[in-house]
Amino acid sequence: MTVRGTFTGQPAPIAPRASSLDAGRSALPRPLTSFIAREREQREIVKLLHNPEVRLLSLTGPGGIGKTRLAIRAAEDVSPEFEHVWFISLASIRDHRLLFAAIGRALGVRESEREGMANQLVEAIGSTRALLVLDNFEQIASAGPDLCFLLAYCPELTALVTTRTVLRVSGEFEYPVPPLPMPPLDAGLSIAAIESWPTIRLFVERARAVDTHFTLTQSNVNDVAEICLALEGLPLAIELATVQLRVFTPHAMRRELQHRLELLVDGPLDQPERLQTMRNAIRWSYDLLPMEQRSLFLCTGVFAGSFSLEALQAVCLAAGGSPQSTAHALTGLIDSSLVHRVDDGDGDLRFAMLETVREFARELQETACDIATLHEAHARYYLQLAAESEPRLIVSGSAEWVKRLGYDRANLREAVHWAFERDEPELVLRLSGTLLSLAYARGEPAESLRWLLRALDSPGNASAEEIADALFTASALAQVRGDLSQAMGLGQKALDVSRHAGYRFGEARALIGLGIGAEWAEQTDLAAELYHEANQIMREREHAARLSHWRVLPLANLADIALIQHQYAKANELGQQAVGEWREAGYLWGIAQALGTVAAAHCERGALDASRVAYQEALELWLACADGRGISGTIAGVAGLTLARREPELAARLLGAAESVRLRLGVEFVAHHLYAQGQIARVRASLPAPVFEEHWASGEALAIGDAAELAHQSLNAVPEPSRVQQKDLLSRRETEILRLVAEGLPDREIADDLSISPRTVQSHVTSILTKLDARSRAEAVASAIRSGAI
Repeated sequence: MTVRGTFTGQPAPIAPRASSLDAGRSALPRPLTSFIAREREQREIVKLLHNPEVRLLSLTGPGGIGKTRLAIRAAEDVSPEFEHVWFISLASIRDHRLLFAAIGRALGVRESEREGMANQLVEAIGSTRALLVLDNFEQIASAGPDLCFLLAYCPELTALVTTRTVLRVSGEFEYPVPPLPMPPLDAGLSIAAIESWPTIRLFVERARAVDTHFTLTQSNVNDVAEICLALEGLPLAIELATVQLRVFTPHAMRRELQHRLELLVDGPLDQPERLQTMRNAIRWSYDLLPMEQRSLFLCTGVFAGSFSLEALQAVCLAAGGSPQSTAHALTGLIDSSLVHRVDDGDGDLRFAMLETVREFARELQETACDIATLHEAHARYYLQLAAESEPRLIVSGSAEWVKRLGYDRANLREAVHWAFERDEPELVLRLSGTLLSLAYARGEPAESLRWLLRALDSPGNASAEEIADALFTASALAQVRGDLSQAMGLGQKALDVSRHAGYRFGEARALIGLGIGAEWAEQTDLAAELYHEANQIMREREHAARLSHWRVLPLANLADIALIQHQYAKANELGQQAVGEWREAGYLWGIAQALGTVAAAHCERGALDASRVAYQEALELWLACADGRGISGTIAGVAGLTLARREPELAARLLGAAESVRLRLGVEFVAHHLYAQGQIARVRASLPAPVFEEHWASGEALAIGDAAELAHQSLNAVPEPSRVQQKDLLSRRETEILRLVAEGLPDREIADDLSISPRTVQSHVTSILTKLDARSRAEAVASAIRSGAI
């Protein structure tokens, strides 16, 4: 059978033929530079080549990722299993119709006038067990069906392809080649540990080709690590960077990387031109794109970090694109390895570009006529998204929004800069509520505070209410950073602006902020006065609909003051009221906050099981809110409960874990800050100093998730109320009185029976109710009977 032209249909079955090729293998190329081992990738590719179901394996990735080197090394590993291994570079071919001719030249097959090259290749290869390594397939990707034809008629042939774009043909298995693993910026790592990372090894080896005496030292190791991180583990970029060591020290080079494409040039002249500079490497891929994908490439360049499909569609809509065409073109950019998918860990897809690719896109944007429209659409999308997120950050599902806004922080940063450049600071001021919630959840208050202070310096067309709200948020951000002086100054300005404008809600919030500052400065009487005044304003009917969760905050803060002042019954009463009102409002942050106060009050009154239950729910809610300040403060509270359970070593470890969370957030004050500080003093006093420090350090080494898990384990280890626990709570006299109360005797008869006064009986009963966390004598008796205390 004779086949001519490009094969596009299903081949008819033919009997395998013996090979007409001479015995022996074609040599694989031997690069002159060393191969930095990529053991995992190499092992996975070899495993795929061993799989008989995998006949066409495509190694994909952007230019300079190391596809060719990896393909050569994998082919070397499996070559003993094949009769023939051919390596064919397709870099010089632009016409997809020349694929068979290129393969024929490598195999020594000359095209016959009577038969097409396709048939000749089938006859030449026959049933030979052979491996075909095809390098740089992307510019003739439309020849994919021809390759499938060859594989179909040569049943023992396997093709290993390197390409920047997937072939999109039947039977193709794609293996996206990842960047080299990058080292963490950890000052505690030794030079030997850092040098073991593949990116660093590649940098050092290529650097020694420029300077034979180059070595990692204490003075340059951090610069080298940051260079490799900035280049995102891209081998070509790292190799090109080391060439510049002729001119720059690593420290100077790190600064120059703000303009990567200008630096990453002067590659080896024996390499293809496309691999001599990073700009050429990226342009090679860009030039292969159809026009629709080129337009989208420019659009994706306006994003910073990762982005969602929804955001991309919204921005491209401003440039005349439709959601459907945007999604279709995005698929093409992913197939061409110019955009990659980012899995957020919860099944939601996001997309991103390598920074070198983004820089190239932004270079192209400079000559694009509609780029200003794209930047404005991008900025307004993220400013609106952030401004509208505030109510979503306080209800069920808020952790998802915290995570989403965390991913979009870089895009929000770009949007804020755009607003300042456009002299529209009021757009930034409108983010105040969201910025505060994010700072409580994720920490990082410094940048948000800088944004607000800059906008407040020249507020533009902002209303008095917007200015007051921003001043309040700036005050709160300064508080969590630990600058109480700045916080009080900003809070006073918020109060003055609100009162001058008759903005009662803003006045109440400013009073709350000033109260928090006074509380954290341990001026609890002043704090209580400010909270009382704020509470009166917040209870006014007109404010019930304005973010109703704020209405309860003064009450909850008064509960905290009562806790600090050892008024535990009052703290419990006010805290329970706040919990109830916040449950009605559906405000998770508030429920968790007030439950923390209730849990602490229970603990101080000896009701350890009630404390445990409250802490369990509080911790779960803080985790649901992804609120790091709340998680830290709650873990410290659990440490107090653990100490009451007579486990001081575990309590010290929990306090270290709480400190770990605080430090990772970069904040000074956590939820229930003064109470948490009190637990540190208590636990420290209960242990010898070396023992305390040892367990504290153990907890401080934990990541946030592990710290929360430790608190969970401690809470779950607390037993239900037992005979021993309740008997330990009550004195002998109180137990005697409670037994007589259970018999139904009035106070006078109990007094006569025990030879004490009725007033003394009443005092003992009050103490019993407090210790058993009971509201009535009947409830106390029932609890004691259940536990076996009487």
